Amino acid sequence: GDVIVEESRGDIGAGTSGGDIKIETADGRIDASTSGGNINVKFKGANKGINLSTTGGDITVLIDPDVAADLNLKTTGGDIEVDIETSRARKVSSSKFLGEINGGGPEIECRTTGGDITIKSS
Repeated sequence: GDVIVEESRGDIGAGTSGGDIKIETADGRIDASTSGGNINVKFKGANKGINLSTTGGDITVLIDPDVAADLNLKTTGGDIEVDIETSRARKVSSSKFLGEINGGGPEIECRTTGGDITIKSS
């Protein structure tokens, strides 16, 4: 089934098989994985690391423009779109992207097989 976390603060760990994950949170670490579903994250505040993975789904991350992070994005069979100002950005290939937001910080790592990854400013 689906996992939905709204208006949360602090660290979150979420996992499901065959469902979507939707998280809206601030100030913490996020670890989320699903098989056969999409992951949607809306994040603001102090980034302590974000690790998202899915098989057969898309990953969308909306982050506050003030969040500092290193981006490490990888997809197999999908596209990557980064619509936020980055520095030291390296689109290693059409399926891999590395870069920094606001000078870098704890890593935002996204991995998907068969899906797209989108990173946008909220």
